[in-house]
Amino acid sequence: MEQKLLTIIHALKGITPQLSPKQPWSTEWDEAIQNLEQSVSVDLEKRLLLKCVQSGLHLWNESLDLSHTLSQNIDNPTGSYWHGIMHRMEQDYPNAGYWFRQVGEHPAFPSLLQSVQSYFRSISLEHLPVPVKEYAENLKSSTRWDPFRFIQLIELQETTLHHEETDQLLRDLQRIEIVQLLMYCIKPLDEQVCNELSSML
Repeated sequence: MEQKLLTIIHALKGITPQLSPKQPWSTEWDEAIQNLEQSVSVDLEKRLLLKCVQSGLHLWNESLDLSHTLSQNIDNPTGSYWHGIMHRMEQDYPNAGYWFRQVGEHPAFPSLLQSVQSYFRSISLEHLPVPVKEYAENLKSSTRWDPFRFIQLIELQETTLHHEETDQLLRDLQRIEIVQLLMYCIKPLDEQVCNELSSML
């Protein structure tokens, strides 16, 4: 499975998914993601982890329906996390909030927060709208990741701001979020692939 996963990840690494994608980036890679299931043993725990990985890879590929088909049948906080991102990307913000309430304090939140804080330290906030600048400044000193505040900011951008620099910033954060959650899912399956993902942050 390692080589198949690496091939997919390298194909997707240049993609920064839209906040509200309308169609998959590549049907070819959707098929490759679906075929990953043939590469795992019958171990039920590993199969559940793989479904989480597939759900996340489909979102990276902007394939909301295929991701949703998987995440809605994964009854744990990580499944709920992918489920919440999917609804956020389809602009169903109340439903996204519902699924993030099912997530609780996810183990991936601390590393996600650290990566986002590092990202904000590397960019200029000078030309961003006031609400976005305030969000970034507050997050720099925050001690926890707030998925609900992130939903609110994306909703503000998609419904009101329509600001080009904000769109890129939020897409960058969403990509970091997807990669961090994929790392959390993949680490028990394959440490080498997890390390490869880490290099893409």
